[in-house]
Amino acid sequence: MIRKYTVSDLNRCKQLIRESLDGSVGYSTRAIEEFSKEIDDMEYFKLRSRIGEIYVFEDGEIQGMVCADGDWIRKLFVKPDYRGKGLGSNLLSHAERIIGKNGFNHTFLYSFPGSEIFCRKRDYKLIEKKNFGCETVEVVGLKMVKYL
Repeated sequence: MIRKYTVSDLNRCKQLIRESLDGSVGYSTRAIEEFSKEIDDMEYFKLRSRIGEIYVFEDGEIQGMVCADGDWIRKLFVKPDYRGKGLGSNLLSHAERIIGKNGFNHTFLYSFPGSEIFCRKRDYKLIEKKNFGCETVEVVGLKMVKYL
């Protein structure tokens, strides 16, 4: 069931993100550590829940999440054991519907290592490559767009 995120979901969402990154191709251990520092900041999630609309898929426990933020899709994560079963597609479609209902005719997202093919299969087109990271870690993100 897809439902709206609540503050009580915070720790389970942080764990979901860690598990998702651990199971992803292309992320170094250092990159996962740096990203984990970001998600450990509770203010980050408080801010996200005010700016955008966060949704989670729960089936006894949280298996996936996504954030619809203006015309952006952010933080689409699915536990590794649930990948390839349509959950990511359902969360992405849900966020796209929310964005469309909010008056946008397009949506943007950044695709990172291991997810580009997933996004292309769902009609996202590459518009820009960008390097993300800090002093010690660099990850290439692909800015993609889809017209709704």
